Amino acid sequence: MQLLVDIGNTRIKWGTSPGRGVVENHGNSSSIAEFINQLRFFARPDSIRICSVRHDNSLPCIIQEFSAMAWPDPEHVLLKNNLDKLRIAYKNPAHYGIDRFLALLSVCNTRQPPSIVISAGTAVTIDALDNRCVHKGGIILPGLRSMHTNLTSAAPVLLSEMGNIETHIGPWQRDTQDAVMAGLRYAWAGGVENVIMDMECDLGKADVVVTGGDGLLLTRCLKHDTTYEETLILRGLTYV
Repeated sequence: MQLLVDIGNTRIKWGTSPGRGVVENHGNSSSIAEFINQLRFFARPDSIRICSVRHDNSLPCIIQEFSAMAWPDPEHVLLKNNLDKLRIAYKNPAHYGIDRFLALLSVCNTRQPPSIVISAGTAVTIDALDNRCVHKGGIILPGLRSMHTNLTSAAPVLLSEMGNIETHIGPWQRDTQDAVMAGLRYAWAGGVENVIMDMECDLGKADVVVTGGDGLLLTRCLKHDTTYEETLILRGLTYV
């Protein structure tokens, strides 16, 4: 059994895999301590594969915990070692996120292109694959909670709790908090919709795959047909 770990900006996602393309027993943690506590209920893995987008000490701390548990040394998956598996359109591929790369790699191995791959979390990344599974490029938008935090920080008079944007539909809001939440929905989901439409002008009708901590919520706010895949990045780790 292989342990797969994806250290994101706000959460640590993990799962186990018996083989290529398969993810089982997956979960997520808000802290390193919570992550390690969850893993104590698992049998010792045969191997560990890990990726991280953080630039702090999270990865060394987790590796140290693995060592203290007498678990195998993890394989740290880096983009530079896997560029032969998927051509990235960036002028400098080193600037491309390993999480985005793994999501694309997973889609290339499991779905029919052309594809649009969206990861909705702290930020929203949107990438396109043409009908040969070649990366065309992509964009990065603020995430839903980032939008809310930045707006209420810049305009304290609008300070409000983060509500449920699914219940705030349409422009006819009659309360400041409702107006903020409806506006966030228009900006967040509407922005993604516009990008999908622009990409499909070049790609043609595309398979739209969504992942990330806010991915399921995003799919419910989009008008486009989409597929939500919670373990997309973890599954990508099985293909490197």
